[in-house]
This record gives sequence, structure tokens and C-alpha cells, in this order.
Amino acid sequence: MSIAATDALHFSVRGLGVTLSADPPSLLGPLSHLAVHARDDEPVVRELRFTLSIAGPDKLRVREDDAADAREVCCIEAALTGIAQRISTRALALYADKTCLHGASMSIDGRPALFVGARGSGKTTLMLRLLLDGAAFHGDEYVLTGADGMAHSLPRVLHVKPGTLERLPAVAEACRGKPRLQLRWDNDFYPLDPTDLGHDWRSVDARPAAIFFLTPAFDAPPAIEPMAQIDMVRELMQQVIGIDQTIGRQARDVCALVRGTPCFGLRVGDLDATAARVCETLRALPTASAG
Repeated sequence: MSIAATDALHFSVRGLGVTLSADPPSLLGPLSHLAVHARDDEPVVRELRFTLSIAGPDKLRVREDDAADAREVCCIEAALTGIAQRISTRALALYADKTCLHGASMSIDGRPALFVGARGSGKTTLMLRLLLDGAAFHGDEYVLTGADGMAHSLPRVLHVKPGTLERLPAVAEACRGKPRLQLRWDNDFYPLDPTDLGHDWRSVDARPAAIFFLTPAFDAPPAIEPMAQIDMVRELMQQVIGIDQTIGRQARDVCALVRGTPCFGLRVGDLDATAARVCETLRALPTASAG
């Protein structure tokens, strides 16, 4: 990400160039919490611009691109939430030929792995624990896949829930002073970029070394068990984002991703013990090819 002049922020998300500008420039401070610092090699093919300005007492105006109509919102939190959602939506639209899964991706000792599970399964908290332990982080929400069986991370700022802050003091410190946002379907969260924790990160295209399906059992010991590939396919189909009339293509893409990939059921228990079990499992596997 780069910052040009004092009135705008510029960054890119997998081919989508994003510009955030503000009037007055003091509004750039809150907007900076949405900047995605992940590196990737994708050339920018689409541009997206948001302008945040004051509409009146206790009102802000958000203009997307050069639209004639701007949206008025009640507060900075509502403005940031809407802009963050639109950035992800527009970035995903560039990859309509891919199947999008709700999942996280990171690499440990050169072994890329996918982590999928329902909301509340502990995915983001586990990713942050692994990140703090030195794993290479790629994304916590979106994974794209196609007929070639590759997994492509699509980055966004992490949505850190208040419960995570209780488990990870370093993350709590990094979130201090950040706005508390909320999506319609989600709990409150703090927007966090891995660089806020001192970690560089990048998007990755890779054949995964393993796929983990998470279930929460926070008061029990962690457990990792081999999972049949057909069972993993069924679980992943439940995690497809944007179900449409191409469900046959989505099933083809998910099968290609799973085929030949070690699959595991992961019961998320004590955080430190769970992270240790994940690292132990991955280090016992061959490395996979990353792009």
C-alpha cells in the first residue's frame, strides 16, 4: 500500500485499485483502518474510489466512484462498515469465474493450508495465534478456487471479535483506538491488518498441503482427525459464498480443490494447544507449490 499526498489513501486488492479520499483530510485517519497492506503481483484492472465528507451535523456523506447520488450515514462507524463491504464485493466481482469459499489461508514452513468452518468456530482467533507464532498469513475470509484445484487468497482486513482480544493480549493492544464496526450478519469487530502486529503478508496462489474443517470445543482438548475427502466436499459446499445457477461448476471446483489433498477435522480447544497441533500436523506433510 502507498499513501500519496495528504488527501487520499491508495492500495490494491487482487487487481482492484482502491482510493480513499476525505474532505476534510482529518477523516483519512479513520479511513486508514480499512487499508489492505497485503502484497500481490496482480496488475490493477479496475479502479474503485470512495470520498468521505461531512454532510451536516452528525452526518457523513459517502460517494462511490463518480456516482451522482451519495449515501448519507449517521456516523463514522457506519461509513467504514459500508466501504469495507463494498471493497470486498467489488474485488470478488473480478473473479466471477472462480468459486468463493468462506475460509482462511496461511502457510507454515512453506506448507499452505486452508481453514474452513462455520462462523464462531474460532477461525480468526486461531489464525491470529498462528500469525503471532510466525506463520505466513494470507487471508481470513475469502478463498477462491477453480477447475485447476488451486487456492487463491483474497485479502481483507481481519474482523477481530471482542472475544479474541481476551485470548490474545498482543492483538488487544493493536486494536486499541480502532473503531468498533458491525456488519448486518456479524458480531461487532475491530478492523485489523497484520502489519498492525508488525507482520508483512501477501496473497498466495497455491495447491494446499492440507484442508482443516473447524468445529468449536473451547473447553475441551483439541483434536485433529483425518477426514474423508467426500465429507470435506460436503462441508465446503456449505461454505460457498454466492450460491447461484452454477452450482455444478462450484461442485466441480470444490472437488478439484479437495482431490488428492489431505483433509482433517479440527476440534478447536485450548488455543495454544490447538495451534501446536496444527503446526505438528502440517510439518509432517510434504510442502506444496505456492505462487
